[in-house]
Amino acid sequence: MEYDSYYQLEDLVSLGTQEYAYRRAFGRLKSGNPLFLSEDTPLTFVLGGFHPAVPTPENFLALTREIHPHPDDTHIFMDQNLEPLFELTNPNRLMRLQTDHIPTEIHDYYHRKQAQLEDMRFHESVDVLILDRTLDFLDDEQVRAFAKSASEALTRNGVVLATIKDPILPRFISQWKGKLENTVPQHYRSPKKLQQLTDEYLQTILIADSETLGRRPFYIVGLARKDSDFQPFIGNPTGFTQY
Repeated sequence: MEYDSYYQLEDLVSLGTQEYAYRRAFGRLKSGNPLFLSEDTPLTFVLGGFHPAVPTPENFLALTREIHPHPDDTHIFMDQNLEPLFELTNPNRLMRLQTDHIPTEIHDYYHRKQAQLEDMRFHESVDVLILDRTLDFLDDEQVRAFAKSASEALTRNGVVLATIKDPILPRFISQWKGKLENTVPQHYRSPKKLQQLTDEYLQTILIADSETLGRRPFYIVGLARKDSDFQPFIGNPTGFTQY
C-alpha cells in the first residue's frame, strides 16, 4: 500500500504546532464576517486527512471546541485511508478524544468518514474544513476536483482553512525532496498557484505566511464559496509569525 511507509514515519508536524496560526486565522475571518462561527448555532467541523501517529485529531478537537463551545457541534474526522480512522478506536485515543462509542462499522460512525477530498459527499453542511498540510498530497487535477467538492460541501459562510508548505526550491526539486522525506508524492505550491487551481469554484479570503519555531515557513489559506459574505483577499500575505 502506498501509505504504509508514510505511516511508519515519526517526528511529523501536528496541527498543534501551528495552532497559533489557526487561532489568528479564525479571529481574522470572524472580524471580517460576523456570520462566521455564529455562537448560537451548532456547527460542523471536519478534519480532512491526518497521520495516525500524531495528535492532530486531539489538537483539532481542542481548538474547535475552544473557538466555538456549542454543546451540539459535530466534529468529523475524515481520511481517504482506513488506517488513521481505525487508529481512533485505540482506547487511549478515545479517552483523549472524549468519545465513548466504538462502532462496529467504521463507515457508519458519523464522527469518522472515509472519503477523498475530491469527493467528500457532504451537501452544504460543513462550516469549517481544516486541511493541515493535506493539500500537499494532492496533484493539480486533484486540487481542482477538491475545489468543486468543497463548493458543494460548505455552508454559505463555511470556510476551508488549509496550511501548505512554502516551496522554497523550484517546484520539481521540492516535489522530489518531499517524496524522498515522506515516501509518498508531495506537491508543494504557492498560495497564488493554489488560488489559480481553486478559483473556478472557491474564492480566496485569507493568505497568511507563518513560521513555527525551528520549522520551515508555511502558509495558511482561507477559502469560501463564491456566494459567501466574505470579502476576497487582496494584497500581500498577512504575517502570523510565532514569537
